[in-house]
Formats: sequence, structure tokens, C-alpha cells
Amino acid sequence: MSNMLRHIMGALLGLLFLTTAAMAQQQVNLTPYLQAEVNEAAVLRAQANYLQQQGDPLGAAVMASFIPDHQMQIDRLSAVMLSAGGYPSTVQPNVTPTLGTRQQIFQSALEMHTQAIDRYRGLANATNNNVYDQLALLGQNRAMRHAQSLRMANGSTAWTPTSLIDATTAALALERGMVNDLQIQANALAALGDQATAQVLLGMVPQHQQQAANLEVSLRQLGGDPAHAVPAPVVALTTRQAILDHFKTANTQMINTYAIAISTMPPGPLRQTLTAGQTQVLTSLASLQRLPIA
Repeated sequence: MSNMLRHIMGALLGLLFLTTAAMAQQQVNLTPYLQAEVNEAAVLRAQANYLQQQGDPLGAAVMASFIPDHQMQIDRLSAVMLSAGGYPSTVQPNVTPTLGTRQQIFQSALEMHTQAIDRYRGLANATNNNVYDQLALLGQNRAMRHAQSLRMANGSTAWTPTSLIDATTAALALERGMVNDLQIQANALAALGDQATAQVLLGMVPQHQQQAANLEVSLRQLGGDPAHAVPAPVVALTTRQAILDHFKTANTQMINTYAIAISTMPPGPLRQTLTAGQTQVLTSLASLQRLPIA
């Protein structure tokens, strides 16, 4: 092949790449998704700070524990937008956070995350591009886990039969989701050649399975249906550090959510089950923090 032909072929391939990126950007405009994530992070920071100032460190901890997930999604959306020629740096918060009582803030955040679930399902339906599908599933995963935490926290403070069913259903969904997540990320680590860390994650699975079984019993006793405890979809992450960061964040969220529920419940079998769940997640977080960085 002559040099001139090589240059022509190179130019055509470059044009094809740019055209594909431009078409992808036209197919799905990621700006609204990034704007929503930036707004959600800003709202959570404001609500966490407000609850802290109101003397509610537990409520503040729950809200603050969601922020790292949103920041990770902001980073991913920004990277894809940049690769397609977008300008993510121009997206800034443009929202007024809802403040008030702990329950009002939790309810507002629950509605915000419910909207996020619908938004990411819409993204998944809008394209068959693998990159966007991954973004949509990651967004759904985080939004569903956060919504389940908020349902558990809200339900355990209202003290009605229906709210306790909601809280226990949410706790069961979180535990089922953790089982799936640990298994999928362990497989991802094994594929990366990190069998040691994969085994650490797999070692956490039986305790979560037992906690899920205990919550099923509690839920049936309350008159609920375990079939309604639907776990969030899970996406295999691509690096060891991303996996460890993910589980540190997810465990922190569960610890704080269990703490809210335990703090409002009188002694009894359900509180004992929730306490056992929190103890288990505390142990898991300590194990993750002891793992070597590299």
C-alpha cells in the first residue's frame, strides 16, 4: 500500500470515529443525566449539612453516604461526554434543596432517587450502545440502592404496620442486592487475576445470605411478601480499586441505614435481626479497609 493510500485510509478511519462519536452524542444527549447527578449531589450535601446542624448526626450520615456514588456517576458521565465532544464542565448545580425534618428530607430524597431510577431506565431504552447501557445500569444500581436505604430508614421511623413492611422489604432487597454484587464483583476480580481479593468478597456472601433469610422470616411475620424485595441490577466493575471503593461506600450506606432503624425500634426480634445485619456489615467494612491498596 502506498503512503498516500495509507494517509487516505487513516483519514477515513478518523472521520468514521468522529462521525460515530457525534452520532452517539446526537442519539443520546447525556447533559440532562449529568445535570441531574450534579443536582442530586448538591442536594444531598445541603441536606446532610442541615441535619448535622440540627443535631441529627445519624440522619446526616445517611445522606452523606450517598454522595460518593453520585460523584462516581458524575465522573463516568463526564468522561463519556468528553469522548463524544461534549462540555461536562459547564454543568453546574441549579437546584434548591428541600430542608425540614428528618422524615421530610428522607421523603424528598426518596422521590429524587425514584425519578432517577425512571430516568436511567429511559436511557437504557433509548439506545443499544454498550457504553450508554453500562451508564444506565450503573445509575439504576445506585439510585435503587439509595431508594431502598431511604425506604428502610423512613419506614422504621413511622411505626405503622405498613411502614414496617416497607422497611423490612427494603432491607431484604439491600441484602439480596449485596449477595449478587459480591458474587459478580468477585468474578470480575478473578478475571483480573486477583483471586485473593475475590475470595475475600466471596467469604462475605454466606452472612448476607443468612441475613436475607432472617429478613424473609421477619417480613412474612409482618404480613409482607418477600417477592416484592427486588434487588438493584449489578454491573461488573473493571478495576480492583473501583470494586473496593464501591463496596466501602455500599457498606457504609448499609451501616448508617441499619443504625437509623435500630435507633428507633424498641427491643424485639426485628431489632435483633437488624442489629445482627449491622454488625455483619461493620465486620465486612473493616475487612475491606485492611486489604492492601495495590
